[in-house]
Amino acid sequence: MTAETCPRCGQPLPDGANFCPNCGAPVAVPAASERRVVTVVFADLAGSTELAASLDPERFRDVLAAFHGMVTDEITALGGRAEGFIGDAVLGVFGVPMLHDDDAERGVRAALAIGARAERIGARLGLPVPVGVRVGVNTGQVAVGSPSDRNIVIGAEVNKGARLQQAAKPGEVLVGETTRQLVRGEVEFGELRLIEAKGFEGPLRAWPALRIIGSTTRRSTSLVDRRRELALLTDTFERVRVRERAHLVTLLGEPGIGKTRVVEEFLGGLPEGVRVLAGRSSAFEEEVTFWPLAQMVYREIGAERGAPDEQVRDRLRSFVREWVDEGDVDEAASRLAVALGIGEAREEQRYQAAEVRRGLLSVLTGLASQGPVVLVFEDLEEADPLLLDLIEQLVKEARKVPLMVLCVARWEFLEQRPSWAGGIADAISLWVEPLTLGHAAELAMEAGNLRHEDAERVAQHAGGNPFFIVEIVGMLRREERDLPPLGPAASGRLLPPTVQAVIAARIDQLSPAARELVRRASVFPQGRFDLDELSLLVEPRKELLDEAEEDELLVRDDERPGVWRFVSDVLRDVAYDSLAKRERQRLHLRVANKLSEGAQAGRFPRTVAFHLEQASLAALDLNPTDRTLAERAVDALAEAGHSARRRIESRSAADLYERALALAGPEEGWGEREAWILSVLGEARYWLGEFDAAESALRRALAIGADVSDRVGAHASRFLADITLTIHGDKELSSALFDRSLQAARRLGQPLVLARTLLMAGWVPFWTNDLPKAEAMFREALEVSRSGERPDPWGESRSLVGLANVISPVGDEEEALAIGLEALVVGEEAGQPFTAAVAHGTVAASLRRLM
Repeated sequence: MTAETCPRCGQPLPDGANFCPNCGAPVAVPAASERRVVTVVFADLAGSTELAASLDPERFRDVLAAFHGMVTDEITALGGRAEGFIGDAVLGVFGVPMLHDDDAERGVRAALAIGARAERIGARLGLPVPVGVRVGVNTGQVAVGSPSDRNIVIGAEVNKGARLQQAAKPGEVLVGETTRQLVRGEVEFGELRLIEAKGFEGPLRAWPALRIIGSTTRRSTSLVDRRRELALLTDTFERVRVRERAHLVTLLGEPGIGKTRVVEEFLGGLPEGVRVLAGRSSAFEEEVTFWPLAQMVYREIGAERGAPDEQVRDRLRSFVREWVDEGDVDEAASRLAVALGIGEAREEQRYQAAEVRRGLLSVLTGLASQGPVVLVFEDLEEADPLLLDLIEQLVKEARKVPLMVLCVARWEFLEQRPSWAGGIADAISLWVEPLTLGHAAELAMEAGNLRHEDAERVAQHAGGNPFFIVEIVGMLRREERDLPPLGPAASGRLLPPTVQAVIAARIDQLSPAARELVRRASVFPQGRFDLDELSLLVEPRKELLDEAEEDELLVRDDERPGVWRFVSDVLRDVAYDSLAKRERQRLHLRVANKLSEGAQAGRFPRTVAFHLEQASLAALDLNPTDRTLAERAVDALAEAGHSARRRIESRSAADLYERALALAGPEEGWGEREAWILSVLGEARYWLGEFDAAESALRRALAIGADVSDRVGAHASRFLADITLTIHGDKELSSALFDRSLQAARRLGQPLVLARTLLMAGWVPFWTNDLPKAEAMFREALEVSRSGERPDPWGESRSLVGLANVISPVGDEEEALAIGLEALVVGEEAGQPFTAAVAHGTVAASLRRLM
């Protein structure tokens, strides 16, 4: 029998243990399987205490059962799950097990429906007191367990939802800040309310949800470029007008790519008098089949949905009478009334569709007698298959009618309807592509008044998706954020909830195996990987990669054959954000360990450091007291920094050192290791010309490590002395610092360190015209560079250059020339182009003086 293990640390558990003796985790709460952005709905029966006191316990139990059942019905009807029943409260969750990009709207709709139905429960059950309900709705990231877990969602955002429910008045729905942001434009809200909530820093911001607006318009992005798409639509309209034939055009693309915006611009450019009828499919309508057509008809007849049936019929007849023969008015009106849900038609839905199509065609034919008609269907991926059949058949039957049917759908539409537009001669399907980097940057600058380099970065991060660009820029402006520093790791700092919802829903549409591959692939630096790397984490099966590529999540890297990458950084960030932190730790550690084994050890210091860094960040979040991984990561980052510094990659070295220090814990606990990292960080900043930052790092290094490490004292004092001399012009202080550096270097006993210090210190007496002292220091540096088991060509050539410069002013040009030539030869042989160039200048100067 296999011993039970802790779901968090993996250590064996004693029989009957409630807590793990190794990590202290409660055994009853399994580790999270992933992280998700979900919308929680807390519904609580108001006045339940008074009600229970006035009812027999068994009858009160029946009331609770009815309430629980009602809440469950409303939540499940909109794609959510009722996850918890605690007394008279119910917790509903939207986003588990399947995410939708409109989960927040679904949650608010369910909450409002629960409030409306709660009032009717009391009347139906004949209760002695009125029944109301308090509802709180909140959206945010939570830890998600497996479906069998008792607590499937856990986190602060769940607790916020509970606090909102507690603060709501009977009959009120209170909505949190992120939820409100996600449903703005779809829901009408009351005034902002600040709620004091125990355990949270500052009050919670909440708004009462009043009603669903149900608008048919959406927030539009600015239009940048899209000349080709507009030209195609305009040309097609001209064909419709000139040839008087029906045409079907379908615009396809990922969410936010700008399909609706292209349609708006096209419609805005149509000649005056062109009749446009538009409707949008919705997952929230009870009568979904003909809802887009119903929207068109209601708008044309000037009636509101919910108006008395007789009034709607009268207006419908008046409208139809304008466009069809008098003898056909009643029949056409009756057929269109079916689309409004008030007509009498056969029960078979397919016959209803035929009835509606005939009525619509007769009216469209009349409208088109006055000029071309444009019919727009949006969100076709939400449409009922019967409506899709109706549209295709309508275009076929209206072949000799100047009608342009313009359909807009998301990327998955053709998967649902692969035969779309088959058999229609005048049909065009167009995939709306992401913006080019230049046009995307233009949009970012227009949306947020960004600098060009920042706009380009946002555009690249968003993958050219206009909606993502506008939302990211809007978040930066709204929250007064700066762009986070560039780095190889995924960052949630450029993830507005609106963007995260759209992308998370896309990833959730993948098959389970492909979804797991995409999520695990997100752990690699910059979201790039080859198949060998991916195989360390998941089997890179071709069909799974093909699926991710077809859904435009992964793509082959054009610049590096055999390498794959995420289509955009924002896609990678969302995929990474969904990984539970224990899973992140495990995956990063697996890659780091594998790259540190055998023949590969030492070949990829920067990659190993990255994975250890990310593993340690996750580990510290889970257990801040365990610094085992963090200590290993600090050493790895420092070693990668040293490697970059030796290759004169100062920018990369500085970044790696900064990251090492960020993981090193509180500064009051730093010692020699951190002092050395600060010192070499100062050197990297020195070579980059960032002297203020260099000076700050070097001073901190001396303050922490000079008394315990001659290596730190020699190195930090040397570079600080040079900054003091060349930047501040303080020769006296510079000389004292060089003396301090020389003393430490002599105690250290390392020729390389002593030679470097002498070479830099020798210029102080040179510039103060103490040439004998300068000559002595350069000659000692030359001697030290040539001594030892491994001579130092760099130090040797630099020493010779110094000597040539010292000897020349005292008049011995021939000796100076000979030393300069020797420096030139040594520098070129050692592969030191900069030193050779300096030596070349010294030789040229000596030759000019001799001539």
